[in-house]
Amino acid sequence: MHLPLAHNREDLRVALQGCIAAIAAYVICHAAGLDKAGSWAVISALFVLHRNLDATLSLVGMRLVATVVGTVAGLLLVQMLQGEDFSLLRLGLGTGLLMLVASRWQGLRYAVVPVTILALSPGAGIFEGALTNAAAIISGALVGLAATILVWPRTASNRVLWETSRAAHDCRQLLNRILCAIFEDDGERLDSLHAAFYRNLQKAQSTAQEIRLRPAREKTAAKTMLRHLERLWHNLLLIDRVITEHGPRPNPQDLRAVRPAMEDLRKTASDCLGQVEDCLLEDCEPPKAEALKSAIRKAEQEAHTAFEASDADRSASEEQAMHVLLYSVGEVNDSVCYFAQSLEDRGAQITTPFGAVRARLARLFTPSLPQTAMLRRR
Repeated sequence: MHLPLAHNREDLRVALQGCIAAIAAYVICHAAGLDKAGSWAVISALFVLHRNLDATLSLVGMRLVATVVGTVAGLLLVQMLQGEDFSLLRLGLGTGLLMLVASRWQGLRYAVVPVTILALSPGAGIFEGALTNAAAIISGALVGLAATILVWPRTASNRVLWETSRAAHDCRQLLNRILCAIFEDDGERLDSLHAAFYRNLQKAQSTAQEIRLRPAREKTAAKTMLRHLERLWHNLLLIDRVITEHGPRPNPQDLRAVRPAMEDLRKTASDCLGQVEDCLLEDCEPPKAEALKSAIRKAEQEAHTAFEASDADRSASEEQAMHVLLYSVGEVNDSVCYFAQSLEDRGAQITTPFGAVRARLARLFTPSLPQTAMLRRR
């Protein structure tokens, strides 16, 4: 299975950005004669790094504002309360007031750093020291931004596609194992796979909130796509928990009768999810939702016809279990269709001239995504 390798690539990307940003921030401060403030430049560069370019841009802007706010507040405190005897009072007032402000505006939390430095460093040259520290913090933030742009960059829009592909990969595995377990009754527990899907889904939902460099409709399209994927998982979870674990189970003869049509349904849905993975990773043509719906409706009708034609001597509970199974599988396939449709709709949004230009510009900040073979297990 190649999924861990792809996951390690993401860890390596963030680690490489942090390593280069830290070295570059220190070298720049040393070259500019800011050796005493070099550590603050390094810390600023590391703290501004984020898992995507959109979030880093937002952090840089707030980091610069917070630096100015903290520096001004620190200088005012030093001017009003001069001398080492008032160091603790300056520290308490500065941190307390700025933490109060940060509780309302979370982006200003970093203002506590420069005000703390200034409050505990009174004496001659305080203003020069404040400017030096402020310059180091600002330069570190800019170096962090540069590292995010130049070293293995990834936008939030691009990353959400990659994370959604991982969730779709897990969902495809769940679909195949759960629908096969209906007929094989192997009792396999899939809790770890459910947990892996939910982690990837949460990551994708979190990243979708951070989209800044693309139009607002791109964020809306990503949220819609993830909502349909979550609905698909909920329907699979229903079959896994209610039908395959708790019974009552359908009559074995009925299961044999509907198995060919159910296998067609499973393969159609599984192939669709596989095409979705390819589309998300390689930005290729998404599966056609209408053709998918037509194939699924045909297989569903065959399953219902096979069940009605079966002459099994079934009990009332077995008949009810079969109706629940057919309904649940129908809901699963409907969810697959809605998921494919949302991806097709998203693609249509960037086919306009302006949308195509935006998409091409966004790719300038994004290297090729991991190849599909790294994320899929045939």
